[in-house]
Amino acid sequence: MNSVIEFDSKVTQKDLIRFKFYHKYHTVSGMAEILLALILIVLSVISAGKVNVLMVGVFGVFFLVFPSADMILRAKRQMQSVVTFKEKVHYRIDDSGITVSLGDVTETLSWDKIYKIKFDGRSIDVYMTTVNANIIPVRDFNGKAVDFVNMAKEHLKAFQVKVNADKLAAYKE
Repeated sequence: MNSVIEFDSKVTQKDLIRFKFYHKYHTVSGMAEILLALILIVLSVISAGKVNVLMVGVFGVFFLVFPSADMILRAKRQMQSVVTFKEKVHYRIDDSGITVSLGDVTETLSWDKIYKIKFDGRSIDVYMTTVNANIIPVRDFNGKAVDFVNMAKEHLKAFQVKVNADKLAAYKE
């Protein structure tokens, strides 16, 4: 294909929190956690006037609120401590892979090292492992997000590119 896509990207705290929530609550364990919390809260309401109602309700609220608050606090700490979140990252995408530059450090992630690519509604997440990913907000692609996905489809297996092209093309900030 010989095309090249280049752009600068800056992940915001909002982008990181969104990624963390998406990653957590699009799993069976994340959904089970919410379901457990809701069951405990409903049990505490149904059991009003009986022993241990307060404890059941507190556990329900804890399971509902604590994970979310913890993810937000962790994201804030990451934004302050991880250099890739403090500065703009330059991306160059071509047939050899995705080259990421930050300051004077440059690394190329070849296509065969990519685990999967997902679109979460606002960002394209390029996973190197099941949990480690580069978060690239669609707004930073300068209108080339669909071109990137098409290039990825040429170099990766179909099951590795989990992007609804229609939703991506319709994306508006």
